[in-house]
Amino acid sequence: MFAKGGQKLKNFVDDIWKKIADWFLKNKEIVKGWIDRIKKAFSKDSKTDELFRDISKKFIVNNNGVLSKTQFLKIATQIEKHFGTKLHWIDRNSYEFRELFKKWQEEPIFAVFHSSTFKNGRYGIVLDGPAIYFFEGIHKFGNKISITAYTLQHELIHLKLWYKMTKEFPELIGLYRKIPRWLDEANVIGEILKQNAQKFGKWDLIDIENDLTILNNMLRKNPLFKKEAQRILGKEQLQLKDFENWDLRKFLEKL
Repeated sequence: MFAKGGQKLKNFVDDIWKKIADWFLKNKEIVKGWIDRIKKAFSKDSKTDELFRDISKKFIVNNNGVLSKTQFLKIATQIEKHFGTKLHWIDRNSYEFRELFKKWQEEPIFAVFHSSTFKNGRYGIVLDGPAIYFFEGIHKFGNKISITAYTLQHELIHLKLWYKMTKEFPELIGLYRKIPRWLDEANVIGEILKQNAQKFGKWDLIDIENDLTILNNMLRKNPLFKKEAQRILGKEQLQLKDFENWDLRKFLEKL
């Protein structure tokens, strides 16, 4: 009887291990499928990359500095035409966004990208999307913020990644939603430094270092972000040298 029971137990254990092995094999294929999709989207420039580069080259890169509203509107027209995303210039004369501007004066930022319509966590106001909101004016601390080519390029890199992974390659929507905010910001720094290295852009180091400081503060203050960065990048704080030969693809594979 004991031998018979032992055989049943062995069969039960063998069946469990077989199911576990099958599960790992199945998920290995799923992971491989994700990696293949990522490679397809990021191994070479896609239509989104080419279009973004053309718009940047024509309207943004050569305007490295404060943008006039006329320059901004020309770019906004192109972005809405090709990416279906509105760019909003918000200042004290923006009647439609007067409540947002007042809240911005209390807690100023340069800009914010909304991939969809939802209540902005910082200002508690529902903002339409997809859209990018840029701010110009004097905030409560007495300093003036202007809309610059660098800020525009920064936000458009966010837009490009969103558009590429949700519109051009919709099979990556699920992966895009898993991208932590800090990695999205790190990608902006990596892309801007890549533009400088390729002589495509001439972005000021002081602006890039400012973005890096904001990113490191984000990682320092958020335990979850810090843990994710350690797992994905192998470190909790970043330096400019960490962005050499930036390749977002290899980090997406770890999500």
